[in-house]
Amino acid sequence: MGGYVGCGVLFVAGAVQFTTNNLRYYRNSGYSRNSGNSGVWVMLMGLGGMASIEIWSIFDAVKVTKVNDMYIRSLRRTSSLKLELSLYVDHISIINQSSNPIGMTIRVEF
Repeated sequence: MGGYVGCGVLFVAGAVQFTTNNLRYYRNSGYSRNSGNSGVWVMLMGLGGMASIEIWSIFDAVKVTKVNDMYIRSLRRTSSLKLELSLYVDHISIINQSSNPIGMTIRVEF
């Protein structure tokens, strides 16, 4: 915001310089024609800076929105409780003895 205001001040300063130089030129015929255009470049620099900051702000707003959306999604995802139950059946063979254990596993995500 400070850069945009600074470029706006630069534009206004160029406009004031352009206006005062043109008034001097038309009042006194001693000034050259080029002295009347000296504020134009300052105005163009201010306008260019303002336009650049506007374009950059658009891209930055999209990036910030994506980051905020990812943050909100992560908050919503971690605030929920997910419970998963599954059966467990296996065949174990140790020293010529076999057994078939049966059980249940619980998986909790929060």
